[in-house]
Amino acid sequence: MPSKKTYATPLLVTFALVSACAPIPPAGEAPAFTPATAPLERVVEDAASLIQPDNDARRAAVIALVERAGFETRLFEFPNDGRDESDGRPAGHNVLFSIGPQGYGGAVVAGAHFDAAYLRDGTFLDGMVDNAASVVALIRVATALRDAPLNRRIDFVLFDMEEIGLVGSRHYAQSLPAGAVSAMVNLDVNAYGDTVFFGQTDHGHATLYRSVASACATLAATCIDFRRYPSSDHLSFQAAGIPNVSLSVLPRTEVHQLWLLVNAGPDSGLAEGLVPSVFRTIHSPGDKLDRVEPAAITLAYNLTASVLLELAR
Repeated sequence: MPSKKTYATPLLVTFALVSACAPIPPAGEAPAFTPATAPLERVVEDAASLIQPDNDARRAAVIALVERAGFETRLFEFPNDGRDESDGRPAGHNVLFSIGPQGYGGAVVAGAHFDAAYLRDGTFLDGMVDNAASVVALIRVATALRDAPLNRRIDFVLFDMEEIGLVGSRHYAQSLPAGAVSAMVNLDVNAYGDTVFFGQTDHGHATLYRSVASACATLAATCIDFRRYPSSDHLSFQAAGIPNVSLSVLPRTEVHQLWLLVNAGPDSGLAEGLVPSVFRTIHSPGDKLDRVEPAAITLAYNLTASVLLELAR
């Protein structure tokens, strides 16, 4: 989630979600996924392992987390043709691993960017909110669904160079053959708070949005539909014609402020100059480990696992 966006066209504020019932397993059959009822353990320590001197070292730490969870990783290399020069590496590397039936068309992609941003003075940020917490949540989701009965493969892709223009996700999405991916679920900014927001729902992928709404209803989670959503890796898949959605967690007040800021433009009713707290945290020295809340990561984990399970079954 590199930066905030504003839109000139005002839109009607709507916070209602369509509730739907999750499938009930036959009597005697264990559910494929049981949501966590207590905060996940060791997620703060896992996020802390991504505090590194640069993005190459951060990638190595991500690979270590994935392989510690028992998955075999592979790398997707691409050229650095980003929109700025803050990350001077000549090439980036997405980290990939998969679960479910191999070789099956119409896979589901679950993604989160692992790279952190540089400040103008060259300072490399810890990037815990943006986006280590999401990476940790996604690895835990893969672990939880590893043995679930899936009809589609789930490819987990941890993207590099999101912070300089969605470079890793753009190259990856452009490399996909037609029909290879049926949907993409993206995680960005999931470190603290109690309210889910998802979007961008003006893309028109109604079936995918209903899956999110169904999971929100089943989990009794507060979820808010964003017609417009800050820039993130889902946009690379939208450009490739692949249904997509981004999921985030923030405190409820911040979510409402953010909705108004990015969706209502000059008609938001917000005080002049108001900036939601998240924009004072990400891309700043304040994006530190003390912002990471296990409960928020657990909420993102429960929701993402529920959505992916429905999409892959």
